[in-house]
Amino acid sequence: MGDFNAKIGVKDEDEENEWIGPFGIGTRNERGEKLIDFCTANRLFVTNSFFKKPRSRYWTWESPGGDYKNQIDFILTTDKTTIQNTEIITKVDIGSDHRMVRSRMTINKKLTRLKRIKKKKPLKINTRQLEKVAPSFQIKLKNKFDILRNEKPSIEVMNETIRKCAAEVVEKPNETTKEQNAEDKLIEELEQRRKELRRKDNKTGPERVEYIETNKTVKKKRRARARRKRKEFITKILEQKRGPKETNKYGNKKKIAKMKDKEGRETSDREEILEICKSFYATLYENTIQSPTNLQRESADKDEVPPFTVDEVRKCLKEMSKNKAPGPDDITSDVLLLGEEPVLKYLTSCYNKILKTKEIPPSWDEAKIIILYKKGDPGDVKNYRPISLLSHSYKLFTRLLQKRMENTLDENQPRDQAGFRRGFSTTDHIFTLNQVIEKSNEYNLPLCVGFIDYEKAFDSVEHFAIFDALRKININETYVAILENIYQKATARVHIDNLESETFPINRGVRQGDPISPKMFTTAMEMIFRKAGLEHGINVDGETLTNLRFADDVALVTEKIEDMEEQLNKLNTLSLETGLRMHKGKTKYMTNFESNENIHIENEEIEKVNSYKYLGQTTHLKETTKEEVTCRIRAGWSCFGRNKEIFQDEKMPLSLKRQVYNQCILPTMTYGCQTWSLTKALTQKLRVAQRAMERKMLRIKLKDKVPCKEIRRRTQVKDIVDFITKQKWKWAGHAARYQDNRWTLRVTEWQPRHGKR
Repeated sequence: MGDFNAKIGVKDEDEENEWIGPFGIGTRNERGEKLIDFCTANRLFVTNSFFKKPRSRYWTWESPGGDYKNQIDFILTTDKTTIQNTEIITKVDIGSDHRMVRSRMTINKKLTRLKRIKKKKPLKINTRQLEKVAPSFQIKLKNKFDILRNEKPSIEVMNETIRKCAAEVVEKPNETTKEQNAEDKLIEELEQRRKELRRKDNKTGPERVEYIETNKTVKKKRRARARRKRKEFITKILEQKRGPKETNKYGNKKKIAKMKDKEGRETSDREEILEICKSFYATLYENTIQSPTNLQRESADKDEVPPFTVDEVRKCLKEMSKNKAPGPDDITSDVLLLGEEPVLKYLTSCYNKILKTKEIPPSWDEAKIIILYKKGDPGDVKNYRPISLLSHSYKLFTRLLQKRMENTLDENQPRDQAGFRRGFSTTDHIFTLNQVIEKSNEYNLPLCVGFIDYEKAFDSVEHFAIFDALRKININETYVAILENIYQKATARVHIDNLESETFPINRGVRQGDPISPKMFTTAMEMIFRKAGLEHGINVDGETLTNLRFADDVALVTEKIEDMEEQLNKLNTLSLETGLRMHKGKTKYMTNFESNENIHIENEEIEKVNSYKYLGQTTHLKETTKEEVTCRIRAGWSCFGRNKEIFQDEKMPLSLKRQVYNQCILPTMTYGCQTWSLTKALTQKLRVAQRAMERKMLRIKLKDKVPCKEIRRRTQVKDIVDFITKQKWKWAGHAARYQDNRWTLRVTEWQPRHGKR
């Protein structure tokens, strides 16, 4: 707390920064930016900005003469939930040009203890141990499946056989578990002794010394254990070359302490919390629209489909992600892969039986839903992201279907849709939109851009709309019928800790975690846009660009506001017919010209904004790169802060810090850099931020005056500007080689003929 001599101002509406709140006064200055970066890197909340006050109760400093009043004194905290209020005290004259700032906080807050629930026993199949005895495992499986040769293949029988064979070949206990249990046991014994000494009233001198030393030892050993586990987790992530989001998963799961029901009543009872979640998701997945009578009931393609081959199954199985959580059957793709030929042959037989009979195994019906906290009020179930865990044998089957259907699905998508398509990325549409904005401004062309936000789009689309869309693009009837049978029987349970809810039906939305779900959704979306027949857009060398789509993230482009309103309302009407609902509060638009006209959807006014975050990049109609670089640097500091126990730990090897930086921080800071127009000032800003991070990695300060070359010699991280340059050249090469007439290439070559510079 204190005088930071920094103005953070009022948070922008589209600014995604959880460390500052929405309230304040003034305009942010350079020192304010540095303070926010500091808070982001060190995970500190600016408490002054979270409490609404009259404007006169924000300023903390007054200039001589009283001409200027600014808010430059702040109280920062790591836990904003303990702060009840932060306010200015006006009644006390402290003989200064500053005013006193006071925070009221709850100390020794009484927390409702969570009901102790026994942890689940580890899964019966230990993949790490199974790898060591894979040959024996395969022999056992071959013998078992040979006995079952004359019986009808069954997924349930296969799962049970795999469990039994794995249990027979895996030795118990394993040495790793013994070693870890010994460490945990020692810490537990020390904690028990510490508790006994703490509770003792009349401790002798030696006992007081023992208590102090035991306390130190417990803390030291717990830190060492946490450091070891964190290092193992990060090393594993880096070896698998997974993204920056993966490194944040370890130890970052927020425990659900309390939750509010529909009436707003808080509860900490685990069973009541489970019921709240179950009720919410059961309602979410209920039908909202009756199936129309004019649907296409059969596909034009009714040809007999060829059976799956073992090689086909093997290839798809190897492509599946490793080390993923299992579904309700507790059989992972790693275990299936270790089964080799015996499992592959039996699986192929099961899949071909499904192709022939269209009967779905009962173990594929149920999804296991776990919820992860996103942001906002932890007591609101809407602020949690549901993760559906499905059977891996089911996911393998739908991956096989997806491979066979992929060409037809992609051929029926226009260049406007870049989501979940091979060879397309978010960069395509970010670049296209930026080019349209730049050239419209350069040639003084009118431009109106509308951004559509759908409420829980993937969970809301009606099943009939999906299968009608698949049939209209002539997907083979066998595949559509199988998928339809899967969705008709789909159910789910919510899991919290070791409790599970009753099952409830899934009557709408695509199945999360299913490889084919994204393409099924984009096919249903395409049918909406085909029916809409959008006509208004901008002329790009004789072709009309009306919209850019990445799955459900839609940007409409027109020249007139009335055209934008017409197309938004048309899409809204057609979207409602398929279960999709536009979020009026989050759907925005922007224009590069002044107008008194407003846009309304169903008589509700849509907000006009100066900037909007589209596909992860902040889009402005004037200055784009400057604001985006600032956002990216802040995102880099946020990622750095989440991993600070790695970067600022003296005992962590520098090689590990370098890997984490290159694979996690650098991609976060340079997302979308292919579309940036960098100036010398922005280049310097990026280098300054990188050097600050490198100094923190080496635990040296600016006042130590260590030369930049020496810092880089020690860290050996990739230079951020060189990395951006390579990414831009790489992207330019990709764009130059495009042969599919996509918008990326068209807008690059576009020179408007009816505008003036």
